[in-house]
Amino acid sequence: LCDTAGRSEFDTIRPLGYADASVFLLCFNVAKISTLRSATQRWLPEIRALAPSAPIILVGTQSDQRMNTRRGEAIEPSVMGQLASRLQLHWLECSAVTQQNLKTIGGNYKKEIYVKFC
Repeated sequence: LCDTAGRSEFDTIRPLGYADASVFLLCFNVAKISTLRSATQRWLPEIRALAPSAPIILVGTQSDQRMNTRRGEAIEPSVMGQLASRLQLHWLECSAVTQQNLKTIGGNYKKEIYVKFC
């Protein structure tokens, strides 16, 4: 599992790791709509251009924070589902606090690694 640097100084080095990636977990914070915009407008096109055959899972993090967010700022699951469908991505939400879907993410990731290297 590798977290990439998002700063523009790393734009030339970051893609070097894409070729060997088995799967991409495209993460954003469900309590901050700006992070979803960044994921879909910046990161998704880059991943699709540089690793077109790799599966991408759209992961909404911090789902436990949705209720603590100002109205209109959080992303509802129905909106995520529609967006993921339109972008042809699998998606799920998770929370490190409640442990929601953490095993699911790990299971999907391990499955892709197994398929890639066997």
